[in-house]
Amino acid sequence: MYDQGGYDSIGIGMFGDVIAIDIDGCVEDGKLNAMVTEVVEALDNYVEYSISGTGIHLWIKAPGFVYDTKRYYINNQKAHMEVYPAGVKNKFIVTTGNALNRKDVNECTEAFAEIVEKYMVRPNADKVKEPKVRPAGSYLSDESVLRKMFEAKNGEKTKLLKFHIILFARFIILLVLFLLYIIRTRCYNYIIPVQ
Repeated sequence: MYDQGGYDSIGIGMFGDVIAIDIDGCVEDGKLNAMVTEVVEALDNYVEYSISGTGIHLWIKAPGFVYDTKRYYINNQKAHMEVYPAGVKNKFIVTTGNALNRKDVNECTEAFAEIVEKYMVRPNADKVKEPKVRPAGSYLSDESVLRKMFEAKNGEKTKLLKFHIILFARFIILLVLFLLYIIRTRCYNYIIPVQ
């Protein structure tokens, strides 16, 4: 339908690990200003002109990045930069398809963390911790998880539960072995008479 006309653009919601960055008033005579050039080069992802032609949109992926709104602005009016992180705001951004480059939308979590530290930090951010990046999966080994479980306040109950699980598993194994023995030695006639 978009191809047939009647629409200026398409709005895309932010989901998963996709983040859009909207920077206004940064294009003069078709050229990006110095700050935006730095951001575009650092993130090295898909960039397009906004509808007005005087701003840009950057599309990136930052899996695991936790956008802490107590630390970072969503819209830093001084920098003319607005960040649309998935799961933080229920907004969408309009895409124009008027690309500045031929890049894909790729992962750039570390570069994004540096950009938001430089341009999106609130004045009182010193009281807030550094940006968090959730690791994919657990960062603890199985042994570490078990040790933490056993050292916890209810660690004795956990140990008892583990003991019962192991005991039950051994019982099942013995039962299966016993049944296999009976079948193998054809002693099942004594248990279940064959007609």
